[in-house]
Amino acid sequence: MNKKIIAGSIVAGALFMGFGAGAYSLADSYWEGHQSILNINKNLDTLASRVKDKDAQISDLNTKLEQAKQEADSANASLNDAKNQVNAQRQQYEALKNQKDTEEANLQKQIQQKIAETQQAINDGDAKVRAKQQELDKANQTISDLNNKISNLTNQVSDLNKKVNASNSKNADLKDKLNQALKDVKETEQKSNQIVEQTK
Repeated sequence: MNKKIIAGSIVAGALFMGFGAGAYSLADSYWEGHQSILNINKNLDTLASRVKDKDAQISDLNTKLEQAKQEADSANASLNDAKNQVNAQRQQYEALKNQKDTEEANLQKQIQQKIAETQQAINDGDAKVRAKQQELDKANQTISDLNNKISNLTNQVSDLNKKVNASNSKNADLKDKLNQALKDVKETEQKSNQIVEQTK
């Protein structure tokens, strides 16, 4: 029993002198690596959350873009309607002008009144066309702005993905170093056990 205690003390002293500095450095590196891994995991969670937020913003902008396209289509349809109405009024106007030249004098006043009404309808139609054109221009500008926002957000998501990939690579390197350190500690433990067994 006393021989085992003495042998153990000798081995422990030898290990402390031979491996003490290395073991301290290994433990110190292990805890530094552990904290680095925790920090990297935290950063990865933050980056993943940001990517998720950007994806949600892109989805929202895509919805708004689709709505803007629908409004533009509706504005185009209204514009075509207004143009058709103007063309019909113009055709009626030309017919009335031809009729004016062939009608009897007692119809002249009625024809002139009708021409004035038709001209007013044309003016109203032109005003509608201009208003619809302005709506269409505004819708097209909105589409352009939303496309620019989507492009910017897509670039931001790409940058974040690159950062995530770089962090994953660094995390893998740290895990490899940690596994090697644990392996070295295990081998040192086995070697010390062998020394103890040999000194029995």
